[in-house]
Amino acid sequence: MPEDRKVFYAIGAVIVNSAQSQDKVTTVALTTISEIDTVNPTDTTKHIEIDFSKRAGHCPWEAVEIDDLGVFDNGELIPPSRNYEQPNMINILTVGPKSPGCPSLGGIYLEEKKFTRERSKFDPGGDRWPLPPFRPYQMMSSRYKSPARRYHGFHATVVDKQLPFLRLRVEGRRRKTLWVHIDNRDECDDPAQLGLGAAVKPISRDSAVGDEGPVFLSLTTCASLYILGPKQPPGGGVVMPNFGRLLVELSRLIADEGE
Repeated sequence: MPEDRKVFYAIGAVIVNSAQSQDKVTTVALTTISEIDTVNPTDTTKHIEIDFSKRAGHCPWEAVEIDDLGVFDNGELIPPSRNYEQPNMINILTVGPKSPGCPSLGGIYLEEKKFTRERSKFDPGGDRWPLPPFRPYQMMSSRYKSPARRYHGFHATVVDKQLPFLRLRVEGRRRKTLWVHIDNRDECDDPAQLGLGAAVKPISRDSAVGDEGPVFLSLTTCASLYILGPKQPPGGGVVMPNFGRLLVELSRLIADEGE
Protein backbone atom coordinates (compact mmCIF):
# COMPACT_ATOMS: atom_id res chain seq x y z
CA MET A 1 0.00 0.00 0.00
CA PRO A 2 1.36 3.48 -0.83
CA GLU A 3 2.58 5.44 2.20
CA ASP A 4 0.23 8.29 1.30
CA ARG A 5 -2.86 6.02 1.44
CA LYS A 6 -4.60 4.73 4.56
CA VAL A 7 -7.52 2.35 4.95
CA PHE A 8 -9.98 2.28 7.82
CA TYR A 9 -12.30 -0.43 9.15
CA ALA A 10 -15.75 0.35 10.55
CA ILE A 11 -16.90 -0.86 13.93
CA GLY A 12 -20.06 -0.06 15.80
CA ALA A 13 -19.21 1.44 19.17
CA VAL A 14 -20.73 2.92 22.30
CA ILE A 15 -18.96 5.36 24.61
CA VAL A 16 -18.81 3.98 28.15
CA ASN A 17 -16.86 6.82 29.73
CA SER A 18 -15.09 10.06 28.88
CA ALA A 19 -11.64 11.11 30.01
CA GLN A 20 -10.86 14.58 31.36
CA SER A 21 -9.86 15.68 27.87
CA GLN A 22 -12.86 16.16 25.59
CA ASP A 23 -10.93 14.39 22.83
CA LYS A 24 -10.51 11.08 24.66
CA VAL A 25 -13.21 8.51 25.32
CA THR A 26 -13.45 4.83 26.14
CA THR A 27 -15.68 2.73 23.89
CA VAL A 28 -16.89 -0.84 23.58
CA ALA A 29 -17.24 -2.25 20.06
CA LEU A 30 -20.52 -3.73 18.84
CA THR A 31 -20.56 -6.10 15.87
CA THR A 32 -24.35 -5.83 15.90
CA ILE A 33 -26.79 -3.58 17.74
CA SER A 34 -28.20 -6.60 19.59
CA GLU A 35 -25.02 -6.62 21.70
CA ILE A 36 -25.95 -3.28 23.27
CA ASP A 37 -27.82 -4.97 26.13
CA THR A 38 -24.83 -7.17 27.02
CA VAL A 39 -22.31 -4.35 27.37
CA ASN A 40 -20.63 -4.21 30.77
CA PRO A 41 -19.18 -0.68 30.99
CA THR A 42 -16.73 -1.74 33.71
CA ASP A 43 -15.22 -4.68 31.79
CA THR A 44 -11.89 -3.13 30.85
CA THR A 45 -10.90 -6.13 28.70
CA LYS A 46 -13.42 -4.86 26.12
CA HIS A 47 -12.40 -1.20 26.26
CA ILE A 48 -11.09 0.54 23.16
CA GLU A 49 -9.57 3.96 23.82
CA ILE A 50 -10.41 6.54 21.16
CA ASP A 51 -8.58 9.84 20.80
CA PHE A 52 -10.62 12.09 18.52
CA SER A 53 -7.61 14.39 18.10
CA LYS A 54 -6.04 11.57 16.06
CA ARG A 55 -8.61 11.86 13.28
CA ALA A 56 -7.32 11.99 9.73
CA GLY A 57 -6.92 15.63 8.78
CA HIS A 58 -6.50 16.75 12.40
CA CYS A 59 -3.07 15.37 13.27
CA PRO A 60 0.18 14.35 11.58
CA TRP A 61 -0.38 11.66 8.95
CA GLU A 62 1.75 9.14 10.84
CA ALA A 63 -0.35 9.57 14.01
CA VAL A 64 -3.78 8.95 12.43
CA GLU A 65 -5.86 6.31 14.25
CA ILE A 66 -9.42 6.97 13.03
CA ASP A 67 -11.11 8.37 9.95
CA ASP A 68 -12.82 11.76 10.14
CA LEU A 69 -16.45 12.79 9.89
CA GLY A 70 -18.20 12.37 6.54
CA VAL A 71 -18.96 14.99 3.90
CA PHE A 72 -21.84 16.84 2.31
CA ASP A 73 -22.52 16.48 -1.42
CA ASN A 74 -20.41 19.61 -2.07
CA GLY A 75 -17.41 17.95 -0.44
CA GLU A 76 -17.48 20.02 2.74
CA LEU A 77 -16.78 18.24 5.99
CA ILE A 78 -19.80 17.54 8.20
CA PRO A 79 -19.41 19.49 11.48
CA PRO A 80 -19.75 17.78 14.87
CA SER A 81 -23.46 17.25 15.45
CA ARG A 82 -26.05 15.56 17.64
CA ASN A 83 -27.57 13.94 14.54
CA TYR A 84 -25.60 12.57 11.59
CA GLU A 85 -28.58 10.97 9.82
CA GLN A 86 -29.46 13.61 7.23
CA PRO A 87 -29.84 13.65 3.43
CA ASN A 88 -27.20 14.92 0.99
CA MET A 89 -24.30 13.54 3.01
CA ILE A 90 -22.39 10.35 3.69
CA ASN A 91 -21.41 9.52 7.23
CA ILE A 92 -18.13 8.00 8.31
CA LEU A 93 -17.43 8.79 11.97
CA THR A 94 -20.76 9.02 13.83
CA VAL A 95 -19.56 8.74 17.45
CA GLY A 96 -18.39 12.04 18.93
CA PRO A 97 -16.07 13.73 18.14
CA LYS A 98 -17.14 15.82 21.11
CA SER A 99 -18.24 14.16 24.30
CA PRO A 100 -20.70 15.04 25.65
CA GLY A 101 -22.67 16.87 22.97
CA CYS A 102 -22.41 14.36 20.11
CA PRO A 103 -23.75 10.80 19.71
CA SER A 104 -22.40 8.19 22.12
CA LEU A 105 -23.54 5.30 19.89
CA GLY A 106 -22.59 4.92 16.24
CA GLY A 107 -19.67 4.08 13.98
CA ILE A 108 -15.91 4.56 14.21
CA TYR A 109 -13.53 3.74 11.35
CA LEU A 110 -10.25 2.50 12.82
CA GLU A 111 -7.01 2.89 10.90
CA GLU A 112 -5.69 -0.51 9.80
CA LYS A 113 -2.95 -0.86 12.43
CA LYS A 114 -5.25 0.19 15.29
CA PHE A 115 -8.02 -2.10 14.01
CA THR A 116 -5.58 -5.02 14.01
CA ARG A 117 -4.45 -4.23 17.57
CA GLU A 118 -8.00 -3.91 18.94
CA ARG A 119 -9.80 -6.64 17.00
CA SER A 120 -9.37 -9.38 19.60
CA LYS A 121 -11.50 -7.34 22.02
CA PHE A 122 -14.63 -7.72 19.89
CA ASP A 123 -13.74 -10.49 17.43
CA PRO A 124 -11.44 -12.92 19.27
CA GLY A 125 -12.13 -15.78 16.87
CA GLY A 126 -11.80 -13.66 13.74
CA ASP A 127 -15.31 -14.64 12.63
CA ARG A 128 -17.55 -11.86 13.98
CA TRP A 129 -16.34 -8.95 11.84
CA PRO A 130 -18.06 -8.37 9.61
CA LEU A 131 -21.10 -10.51 10.22
CA PRO A 132 -23.00 -11.76 7.12
CA PRO A 133 -24.20 -10.54 4.72
CA PHE A 134 -21.47 -7.91 4.68
CA ARG A 135 -18.06 -8.28 3.07
CA PRO A 136 -15.02 -6.61 4.68
CA TYR A 137 -14.64 -3.98 1.95
CA GLN A 138 -18.23 -2.82 2.53
CA MET A 139 -17.06 -1.78 6.02
CA MET A 140 -14.00 0.12 4.83
CA SER A 141 -13.01 3.64 3.86
CA SER A 142 -9.79 4.86 2.26
CA ARG A 143 -8.01 8.20 2.22
CA TYR A 144 -4.99 9.79 0.56
CA LYS A 145 -2.67 12.29 2.16
CA SER A 146 -2.30 14.57 -0.86
CA PRO A 147 -4.51 15.32 -2.59
CA ALA A 148 -6.83 14.45 0.30
CA ARG A 149 -9.25 12.24 -1.62
CA ARG A 150 -11.62 10.01 0.37
CA TYR A 151 -13.58 6.89 -0.58
CA HIS A 152 -15.90 4.21 0.80
CA GLY A 153 -16.07 0.58 -0.28
CA PHE A 154 -19.14 -1.06 -1.83
CA HIS A 155 -20.08 -4.28 -3.58
CA ALA A 156 -20.97 -3.65 -7.21
CA THR A 157 -22.00 -5.48 -10.37
CA VAL A 158 -21.09 -4.30 -13.88
CA VAL A 159 -24.31 -3.94 -15.89
CA ASP A 160 -22.89 -2.07 -18.90
CA LYS A 161 -19.48 -1.11 -20.21
CA GLN A 162 -18.35 1.72 -22.47
CA LEU A 163 -14.74 2.35 -21.46
CA PRO A 164 -13.58 4.27 -19.61
CA PHE A 165 -17.12 4.24 -18.18
CA LEU A 166 -18.70 1.33 -16.35
CA ARG A 167 -22.34 1.24 -15.37
CA LEU A 168 -22.46 -0.26 -11.89
CA ARG A 169 -25.24 -1.56 -9.71
CA VAL A 170 -24.02 -0.63 -6.25
CA GLU A 171 -25.24 -2.34 -3.10
CA GLY A 172 -25.54 0.23 -0.33
CA ARG A 173 -28.33 0.69 2.16
CA ARG A 174 -30.32 1.27 -1.01
CA ARG A 175 -29.35 -0.17 -4.37
CA LYS A 176 -28.18 2.44 -6.88
CA THR A 177 -27.14 2.20 -10.53
CA LEU A 178 -24.70 4.77 -11.89
CA TRP A 179 -22.03 5.36 -14.50
CA VAL A 180 -18.49 5.54 -13.12
CA HIS A 181 -15.38 6.75 -14.95
CA ILE A 182 -13.12 3.98 -13.72
CA ASP A 183 -9.93 6.00 -14.41
CA ASN A 184 -11.14 9.19 -12.72
CA ARG A 185 -9.86 9.38 -9.13
CA ASP A 186 -12.46 12.06 -8.39
CA GLU A 187 -15.07 9.31 -8.82
CA CYS A 188 -13.43 6.14 -7.51
CA ASP A 189 -10.26 4.86 -5.89
CA ASP A 190 -7.60 3.20 -8.03
CA PRO A 191 -8.51 -0.52 -8.30
CA ALA A 192 -4.80 -1.37 -8.34
CA GLN A 193 -4.32 0.20 -4.90
CA LEU A 194 -7.12 -1.52 -2.97
CA GLY A 195 -4.91 -4.30 -1.62
CA LEU A 196 -7.77 -6.62 -0.66
CA GLY A 197 -5.90 -9.85 -1.31
CA ALA A 198 -5.52 -12.17 -4.26
CA ALA A 199 -8.94 -13.77 -3.71
CA VAL A 200 -10.78 -10.46 -4.15
CA LYS A 201 -10.92 -9.03 -7.66
CA PRO A 202 -11.87 -5.33 -7.74
CA ILE A 203 -14.03 -3.76 -10.40
CA SER A 204 -11.63 -2.39 -13.02
CA ARG A 205 -11.20 -1.67 -16.73
CA ASP A 206 -10.84 -5.43 -17.23
CA SER A 207 -14.21 -6.24 -15.68
CA ALA A 208 -16.86 -7.65 -17.99
CA VAL A 209 -20.60 -7.14 -17.84
CA GLY A 210 -21.89 -9.39 -15.07
CA ASP A 211 -18.68 -9.28 -13.03
CA GLU A 212 -19.04 -8.47 -9.33
CA GLY A 213 -16.59 -7.11 -6.81
CA PRO A 214 -15.49 -4.15 -4.74
CA VAL A 215 -15.44 -0.54 -5.84
CA PHE A 216 -14.42 2.37 -3.64
CA LEU A 217 -16.50 5.41 -4.58
CA SER A 218 -15.51 8.95 -3.71
CA LEU A 219 -17.35 10.35 -0.71
CA THR A 220 -18.68 13.28 -2.75
CA THR A 221 -20.15 10.85 -5.30
CA CYS A 222 -21.74 8.89 -2.46
CA ALA A 223 -23.16 12.00 -0.82
CA SER A 224 -24.57 13.46 -4.03
CA LEU A 225 -26.36 10.20 -4.90
CA TYR A 226 -27.10 9.23 -1.28
CA ILE A 227 -25.18 5.96 -1.50
CA LEU A 228 -24.51 4.85 2.07
CA GLY A 229 -22.50 2.06 3.63
CA PRO A 230 -23.89 -0.28 6.30
CA LYS A 231 -25.33 1.42 9.35
CA GLN A 232 -23.04 1.23 12.37
CA PRO A 233 -23.59 -0.71 14.51
CA PRO A 234 -25.25 -3.07 11.99
CA GLY A 235 -28.95 -3.25 12.72
CA GLY A 236 -28.81 0.16 14.36
CA GLY A 237 -32.27 1.08 13.12
CA VAL A 238 -33.76 -1.56 15.43
CA VAL A 239 -34.91 -0.39 18.88
CA MET A 240 -33.60 -2.76 21.55
CA PRO A 241 -35.78 -3.33 24.64
CA ASN A 242 -33.17 -2.36 27.25
CA PHE A 243 -31.39 0.31 25.21
CA GLY A 244 -32.78 3.14 27.32
CA ARG A 245 -31.59 1.46 30.52
CA LEU A 246 -28.06 1.14 29.17
CA LEU A 247 -27.89 4.76 28.03
CA VAL A 248 -29.04 5.94 31.45
CA GLU A 249 -26.27 3.89 33.07
CA LEU A 250 -23.67 5.16 30.60
CA SER A 251 -24.78 8.75 31.15
CA ARG A 252 -24.34 8.28 34.89
CA LEU A 253 -20.85 6.84 34.44
CA ILE A 254 -19.83 9.66 32.09
CA ALA A 255 -21.16 12.24 34.55
CA ASP A 256 -19.23 10.57 37.39
CA GLU A 257 -16.07 10.58 35.27
CA GLY A 258 -16.31 14.31 34.74
CA GLU A 259 -16.63 15.17 38.44
